[in-house]
Amino acid sequence: IEAMVRAADVHRVPAVVRVPGHAPEAIQAALDSGAQGVVVPRVSTAAQAEAAVKASRHPPLGERGVGPGRAAGYGYRIPEYLAGANDRTVVGVQVETAEGLANIEAIAAVGGVDVIFVGPGDLSVSIDAIGSQGADKLNAAIRTIIAATSAHGKTSGIFCASPQAVGRWAAFGASFFVLASDTMFLGAGAAANAAAARDELA
Repeated sequence: IEAMVRAADVHRVPAVVRVPGHAPEAIQAALDSGAQGVVVPRVSTAAQAEAAVKASRHPPLGERGVGPGRAAGYGYRIPEYLAGANDRTVVGVQVETAEGLANIEAIAAVGGVDVIFVGPGDLSVSIDAIGSQGADKLNAAIRTIIAATSAHGKTSGIFCASPQAVGRWAAFGASFFVLASDTMFLGAGAAANAAAARDELA
């Protein structure tokens, strides 16, 4: 993670790390590496959202420890880092379960949560809305999450498998997007080049 954050810093691109779970140690490690924010997966209750905020913010707003990591200049710039760390750190939580959908109003009301990010794949499985048959149910659930997030003045995010999905969900108020993945881009590039090669042979 730290090597990737360094690479992002070279190009002045803020890095946000999707941590592997709720553990405060994982959240702190990502932020200590110099990441500007974290996205915490499978947040289904307000208590879990509050715990993510506490792990991401230094006292008095949270319980994040102070360590000699890269973000604080390996211990040489701790006072300077602490002076602005709470204001600069972005805390995102992923709502991707039926329980999270049911609790979205309470989650969205948690102070210190900046972004609520929809994981449509896991959400579709959790609410039994898989495939084309469940599209309407899934879309309604996503709209509910985005609406609650916007009503509480927070940023809505969502994973989009295609550029067209970005425009679609932006129209409903989302503004934080993860577009596809490395494997999806690789697969699409391979398929396009294989098709072009077949055209050349034809």
